[in-house]
Amino acid sequence: MAVVAVLDPIADSAMALLRRHVEVLPPPAASWPERADGIVVRASPVGAAAILTASRLRVIGKHGVGTDNIDLEAVAQRQVVVAKTPAANADAVAELAIGFMLALLRRVAWHDRGIRIQASSAAPPVGRELKGARLGLLGFGAIGQRVARIARMGFEAEVAAYDPFVQPPRDLQVRMLDSASALCAQSDILSVHLPLTSETRGLVGARLLSALPQGAFVVNTGRGGVVEEVALLAALRGGRLAGAGLDVFEQEPPTAELALLEHPNVVTTPHIGASTREAMERMGRSVVEQVLDVLGVEWRREEERHA
Repeated sequence: MAVVAVLDPIADSAMALLRRHVEVLPPPAASWPERADGIVVRASPVGAAAILTASRLRVIGKHGVGTDNIDLEAVAQRQVVVAKTPAANADAVAELAIGFMLALLRRVAWHDRGIRIQASSAAPPVGRELKGARLGLLGFGAIGQRVARIARMGFEAEVAAYDPFVQPPRDLQVRMLDSASALCAQSDILSVHLPLTSETRGLVGARLLSALPQGAFVVNTGRGGVVEEVALLAALRGGRLAGAGLDVFEQEPPTAELALLEHPNVVTTPHIGASTREAMERMGRSVVEQVLDVLGVEWRREEERHA
């Protein structure tokens, strides 16, 4: 029987499916390199040393999309298959991105603090509407496209995007621009939906932030390292940006000393973009099915018999 190690918790239904067809090493499964034919991982690091010494390893199932926690050079060297779940979390992450936009435009955090402490004598800031706002999507994969649909159809926002690797669906009324700087120059809100790679690390730095219009907002539900935190804080303090919504950080969890956390116009969550019951079920089921398929486990017929 094949052995699959689960390095991080997954949905109970996905774990049950896995247990019905293979031997499972449950999380944290520290000894997986010695025994596993496949692994399922969410956020735990999967380094080169473990991959290169795992003589039986054939597949890594990534519960999610980003593979920055997996050493891909070692994966290529061992010719291990990496299975991802690119569409399973799109709704959840897109909804959080839209939620950040609404919270920033309507100054929800500012008003929440004001009511709780009742200490501000300043006039409350006047909010803005997402309707008619210029939304720029940096990255236009499954999540970016879902954000575009919600923003266009639900809020009548003007949507543009930059992604040199994606052709947008014809039914989406989105302007595709030819550079990230051109996108920033035309965006009241910049929403980041990029994976973290050597090419994207630090991409949203001082240069791109300075291209945004005065009073723009930045939302990042992609990966923390794509946005330079020092440059973002400087743009907030200098008044160029009106606020930022961050689900991801360069270091996770962020330290209590991170100055961005103290800025009154920053709204944060602890990397929960895909953390909904529905998305967890979809991602868990999808990644387990793919791992079983790569390992050659005949699971579908057995599942049908017991349905």
